[in-house]
Amino acid sequence: MKTLTFALTAVLLLSSCASIFNRTTKDVNVTSSPAGLYFEVKDRQGLLVSSGTTPTTIQLSSRYGFFKGQTYTFTAKRNGREVGSMVMYAGLSPWYFGNLLVGGALGMLIIDPATGGMWTLSKNVHIEAKPGLAVLKPSKDSVQVLALSDLPPHLRKHLVRI
Repeated sequence: MKTLTFALTAVLLLSSCASIFNRTTKDVNVTSSPAGLYFEVKDRQGLLVSSGTTPTTIQLSSRYGFFKGQTYTFTAKRNGREVGSMVMYAGLSPWYFGNLLVGGALGMLIIDPATGGMWTLSKNVHIEAKPGLAVLKPSKDSVQVLALSDLPPHLRKHLVRI
């Protein structure tokens, strides 16, 4: 009887590979071009979950709900104006398919989907600022050189050919 109890306990404990080997909270490195941009992270419901200045590391959860991975929108700002954004989706963890080898239907259909262990997030996020939008405001005593393609269309009409 003890052997049967031990075997059943082992099967139940090993039947959720992703939940054992894959943490649902991940460290995500956030970088931007140029560096030093303020950023905000919102989840799929539009709730603010993190903010800061690049480069930095934040913690995000890959879990949203039963059989649902989280989605995050990263928005970079300079002087209160959005200069770049990107979306990160949770993907299926390779550990989730380990349930097939161990014979873990319980892990594959209940435990990993409920804990969020079946999902994983990218370790790195890079926000690329739109050209010309993330530059610092020049002071009165400075000169700023931009390519014509970086100049917003509404300012091009004020250019004078020399």
